[in-house]
Amino acid sequence: KERGKRVKHVRRHAGLTQKSMEDKYTISVNTQQSWEHGKQGGLTPKGAMRIRYAMRQEGIYVTKDWLLYGKGLGPQRLEDVVQAGIT
Repeated sequence: KERGKRVKHVRRHAGLTQKSMEDKYTISVNTQQSWEHGKQGGLTPKGAMRIRYAMRQEGIYVTKDWLLYGKGLGPQRLEDVVQAGIT
């Protein structure tokens, strides 16, 4: 449940709808809904990497550990993270 909230949060942080994620990154709306609602096991490590890649393209830095476990730095502007030397 918390994992799903983080998925939804980062998508919204990037200003994306489920439909725009599907169109830009070929992650189906059904898959996103499964992740966001914790259906069929919810977000997997592979899914977290797909989100991480999409967010990077959107200028958002997010880690796999944050998406999966809520550990570490939450979503940040990629530019700010690079300037801080975190990546």
